[in-house]
Amino acid sequence: MELITLPSMGMMGVNCYILGCENEAAVIDPPCMPDVILQKLRENGLALRKILLTHGHFDHIGAVAALVRETNCEVFIHKDDRNMLTDNSANLSRLFGFKGTEPCDASIPLSDGDVINLGDTEIRVMHTPGHSPGSVCFFCEKFMFSGDTLFCSSVGRTDVPGGCTETLQNSLLKIKNIPENYIVYPGHGGSTDLFYEKETNPYLHF
Repeated sequence: MELITLPSMGMMGVNCYILGCENEAAVIDPPCMPDVILQKLRENGLALRKILLTHGHFDHIGAVAALVRETNCEVFIHKDDRNMLTDNSANLSRLFGFKGTEPCDASIPLSDGDVINLGDTEIRVMHTPGHSPGSVCFFCEKFMFSGDTLFCSSVGRTDVPGGCTETLQNSLLKIKNIPENYIVYPGHGGSTDLFYEKETNPYLHF
């Protein structure tokens, strides 16, 4: 499996990732600039088959509709955030003063424990609500894509509609109990690793 990390995108500095396997690709959290993402796919000889969304907030979904229109790829999002793909109040774009995202009403709902196949690679889903009701982390080989649940030395905010501090703490406990180490690729900021976060992240010490 090949991992391609794109420079942080958009006004909110969202990280976008491409997973490549057997000339097929999944894009994680395409925030904006679909042409840039498509060009990167072409440069690497990859055909986009799936979009994986760690959650449905506007800053992580801005390029979804355009990418679906261009490639007819599948979109995966947890069932509790699915409405955010079509509701600009639910995805918080209105709250933050943005005009909203182009709606995409074709998506496949995820649940905790689901497995998504990309070529011969399995991508596992862990439901980690708290930042949003449908936040998830994706696990693939040695990589963990944590969205806005876990950052380097921090965690996602809960002071927005749909956020809940107690729920996030329960999700962090699930993460804390993972025995293996992973390279953690978050939705914002730099990468880290899970063992380091368990040792040093104050939000994992409770």
